[in-house]
Amino acid sequence: MDISHNALEHVKTEKVQGRIENLPFEDNSFDLVLCCEVLEHLPDDIYQYALKEIQRVSNEYILITVPNNENLDFQMVKCPEYGVSSHRYWHLRSFDTNNLSSLLEDFEIVNIKTFLTNQIILNGFIFKLLNTFNLSKSQFQKGESCYWCGYSPDTKVSKNVPSADKNSKLTKIKKYIPTKKSGGWEMVLYKKV
Repeated sequence: MDISHNALEHVKTEKVQGRIENLPFEDNSFDLVLCCEVLEHLPDDIYQYALKEIQRVSNEYILITVPNNENLDFQMVKCPEYGVSSHRYWHLRSFDTNNLSSLLEDFEIVNIKTFLTNQIILNGFIFKLLNTFNLSKSQFQKGESCYWCGYSPDTKVSKNVPSADKNSKLTKIKKYIPTKKSGGWEMVLYKKV
C-alpha cells in the first residue's frame, strides 16, 4: 500500500492506494504489518491516527523502521524562495529506543536492532566552522525539495543555491572531520499483547 499513485505504477504485485491514517483494511487483516521509513514524515494531525491504524489491522506483529536518534536540526535547510526552514528529507520527529518502547499501546517489543552509520562529530566549534566558510549542507541539493512550497534546485535555479558537486568543499573537508558510529536506523519488531 502507498499513498502515491505514481509509486504504485512500479509495483508488480497486489497493491492498494491509501492513506496510513485510514487504512482500507478490516481489523486484524494481517499477521505482520510492515511500516518502513514512514512515521518520521507524518504531521502531528496524522501521526496518532496512523499508530492506531497499524495496530488495528495487525493480528500479531508490527515491524517498524525509523531513523535512529536523529538530530533534526542538523538537516534543516532554508528555502531560498520563501525563507522557511524544513528538514531536507521532510523528517518531522526523531526516534530512539526509549520512545519506541512506548510507541504502540497494544504491542510490546520482541526485538530491536540498531543499524549505525558513520556520522560526523559536530561539536559547536566544527559546526560554526562549516557555516562560517559556507561548507555545511544548509542548501537544498539535487533531488531534494522544500517541504512547504516544493522548491527544488532541479526545477528552478536560484543564485542562492549552489549545485551539488561531488568535488564540493564540504566533500573534500569531510575526510578530515572525525566521525563516530551513530545515527542510522532502528528496526523494531512488536508483538500484540
